Amino acid sequence: MAPEQPSLRLPDALPFELTLTAGAWEAAAVIAGLRLASNDPTRTRFRDQGTAGNVRNDVMGVFAELVGRYVLERYVAAGPVHGVLLDTTGSVDEVDASYQTDDGAWHRIELKGHLRQANYTRFAINDEAHRRSMRRKATGYVGVITSPGGPAAVVSAIVPVGAVQDWPVAHLNPERQDPARVMPLTEFRNRYTRGLDVSLDAAPLVGWPRLVRVAGLAREHLADVDAAALAALSGTAVDARDWAVACLRLWR
Repeated sequence: MAPEQPSLRLPDALPFELTLTAGAWEAAAVIAGLRLASNDPTRTRFRDQGTAGNVRNDVMGVFAELVGRYVLERYVAAGPVHGVLLDTTGSVDEVDASYQTDDGAWHRIELKGHLRQANYTRFAINDEAHRRSMRRKATGYVGVITSPGGPAAVVSAIVPVGAVQDWPVAHLNPERQDPARVMPLTEFRNRYTRGLDVSLDAAPLVGWPRLVRVAGLAREHLADVDAAALAALSGTAVDARDWAVACLRLWR
């Protein structure tokens, strides 16, 4: 994510291609580690993918929220974008981002990361998570496509919740009873990113092993999250990123 700049709303801003910094990835890993510490005691058996899988999923989840909220805050929303990145007592049961646009409409958006790799050919939304999103009265999804630790991300146009309800359900991992609603990635790009994509050959800004180490370090510091920290995490995406990067410097 680039340094903070004044709001610059754009008509039809989404989809959007964003240049990233290493700090965005490291901030995501810090917040993901804190989430791991608060979420693991209540993580369901079907959602538990082991230590490495849980770290990967939580880093990508936080990354999508940080990057997606940054783009919504700067280019789309008419005012603040509301969202909760961390609940120290457990998982967050609210949409990732809610905001109002210039026409007065309110949007309740779930931000979904997609890690771009050669063998990942479908954009997937976990079916159980989709049911939770409908219960939360989400109005749509925004996809955030990137490569592992990569230098760029593509933030999709809004996918209506009703459209996802019509996607086919598939078991991406036959060993786990954890189905997902899926769309072929080529079709998703044609419909929701105007064909924008990220390069599979781009050198990463941050290696995945480092992100795993950062998340592991942060996981040990959940008790250090105080009211001021929660205020920063409830502020803008840049507030949250800067707080997390500052904590990393302090903790290592």
